[in-house]
This record gives sequence, C-alpha cells and structure tokens, in this order.
Amino acid sequence: MTWDTLAIGDFCRTGSGGTPSRKKASRYFGGNIPWVKSGELREGVITETEETITELAVLESSAKFIPKGALLVAMYGATIGRVAKLGIDATSNQAVCHILPDESLADIQYMFHALKAQVPHWLGKGVGGAQPNISQDIIRNTHIPLPPLEEQRRIAAILDKAQDLSLRARLSNQLASSLIESEMIQRFDRPGRVQSQSDLLTLVDAGVTVIDCPHSTPQWTEDGKICLRTSNLGKGDWIWQDTRYISDDDFLERSRRAPLEPGDIVLSREGTVGIAAIVASGMEVCMGQRLVQLKLGTSRLMPEYLLAQLLYLLRPERISHAMTGSTSKHINVKDLRELKVHCPPIEEQLDFESFCKSTTKLMSRIRILGQKSEILSHSIKMASF
Repeated sequence: MTWDTLAIGDFCRTGSGGTPSRKKASRYFGGNIPWVKSGELREGVITETEETITELAVLESSAKFIPKGALLVAMYGATIGRVAKLGIDATSNQAVCHILPDESLADIQYMFHALKAQVPHWLGKGVGGAQPNISQDIIRNTHIPLPPLEEQRRIAAILDKAQDLSLRARLSNQLASSLIESEMIQRFDRPGRVQSQSDLLTLVDAGVTVIDCPHSTPQWTEDGKICLRTSNLGKGDWIWQDTRYISDDDFLERSRRAPLEPGDIVLSREGTVGIAAIVASGMEVCMGQRLVQLKLGTSRLMPEYLLAQLLYLLRPERISHAMTGSTSKHINVKDLRELKVHCPPIEEQLDFESFCKSTTKLMSRIRILGQKSEILSHSIKMASF
C-alpha cells in the first residue's frame, strides 16, 4: 500500500531559537525557563535541561517559547539530524529546529519515528566543513508519508514496542556482562592482594609453562598447514576469516620447537595483548610470531579457568605499566613466565565454568532478541517511510 507524502512544512509549524548574549549572563541565564541545546537531543524525551534562562532573555533575544510535545531536530555539528521530543515547556538555541505537527493530520509519536528515519537523508544534505549543518528549509521540504491517523498510531505502537525490546535487550546484556565481571572480581581480585608496579599478578602459582613462538618470519604459501597469527585470536575463541598457510616442512619445524596440543592456550603478547584461545582436539596448527603458548603442568588447573583469568587479568588497563615498545606495544615473555594465577579446587573451577556457560547462553538469547527487534523496527521503517 502506498500513502500520500507531504512536505513537513505543509502540515507542521517550524521554528528555531536563539542564544541570549553571554556578556549579560547574570541578566539572561539562571532563570526558571528551560533552554535546550542541540547536544541534549538524544532520541528520547527531554524533561530537564543543562541550562535555564530568564524571562528577560526571551524578551530581548531570539529565544522563543516551545510548547510541551514539540519535536526537536538538531541542525548543526556532531548531533546533526538527531531527534527528541519535548516533555516540558521550554526554549532552545538556534541549532535546534522545533516542529509542531497539525494533530488532525499527524500523530506525534508517528512523526517522532518518521523524523528519526530521515537522519541518513539529512546527513547527506549537510553542508559545511568540520561543523556541517542543515537548514530549517531542508527540514520543511522533507517529505513524510502520511497514512490515515489510525494507521499512523498502529505503526508508532509497533515501533515503540520494537524500540522497547531493543532497549531491554541492551540493558539485560549489560546486566549479564556485569554479573560475569562481578564473579571474576570476586574470584580473581581477592581482597587484600598485594599490588606493586613491578608485579603483573600476585596470586597463587599453578605451574604454567610459557613457550615463546619461533622468531623466524614464516614463508606464506597458497595452501599447506595453518600458521596462527594474532588476527586468528579472539576473546576466548578462534577467528578463521583471514587464515594464512605455510609449507609442510616449515610447519614441522615450528611444531617441533613449539608443539601445540589440545588444552594448550595461545596468547597474543603484541598488538592486542591478552587475547587468547584454547587449542581444541583435531586442530592442526602451529604458532606464528607475536604469540606465546601456555602449557599446563598440572591437572589441578582447567584450561577454561586459566583462560578466563588471562582474559580478565591481562586487560590493557591492568598491565599498562608492564607494556614496552613505542610503535607496537607488547609484553615481555619474561614477565609472562613470571605470571602467577589462582588455582582453586576443581569443584570451584567447574562451578565457575557452569556459571559462565549459563550466563553466556543467556547473553546469546538476549542478543538474538535485540537483533530481532532491530530487524522488525528497520522493516517497519522501510515499509512506512
């Protein structure tokens, strides 16, 4: 179904505000009238403002009163095109365009979503250098599809629900991440742990052997055996989109010097320091440069538990004092060989692994929910606007 489209200026009143002179700040600022700046438009409802102005400022400047319920669009700078709804009576600066639709033709909430859908169009219309801008004329000449009011309300309700689901998914995902973070802090940042600038970690030793990669540069081939690089490592998983190969002879030499076996951990010590993954059964790989191999010398420590510690404890902000190099930051193998990690009873490690798996599964379901809501929102917008 196709609907008639109308230019915003054909069914809406628009306007912009102004900035009272800062030279008369005591006379114009600090009153009881909210004053909206473009940087405060964050695609939500504005109920308070960072600054207020006086009634005298309204009388003696181009700032104008804007009624509650108006839609606001940022016209200048980094926030160009950003939309918000006014939840209070207020004024604004000249970088904000306010829009007051004819309510007999347009539903406010529908218009809120319709305006948000126009952001890519407005960004393309922006002019200027470091501070691009759009004009009130560009906004007034933007065409919006206008189905019957009931259809507008139906579309707005669907988009509100999709937006709400997406927000809930993001908040739930943050909560799940915080739960894992809190669990790691309790387990790996034990209270009373002594810290010094020379120490990476000061926890209980668990007998981990650190083996550096062969230092010669690999000779890459079109096929052969996989030679791991830092780009193959994620935060606990493997990335194979950019796999590189070496000859069988080179592979055998590297495997002889640093044999990788199931349960070993490969860790990056240069570039993105601290990312790591566990070698799985059946993986026929060897190490390239900038990597180290961590081999467990005890059955008292599970690879998964050690990996979780490494990913948490070797974050850049935690080990910045131990990083060396000017062009490419790295951590010395000597420091990694002196690494000490916590080794609790196996039961505690299994309990932690179970917690992480269940929380990760929850996060995966939450992400899928968020993706579905975003797809729904995008589909409705494409069909409607």
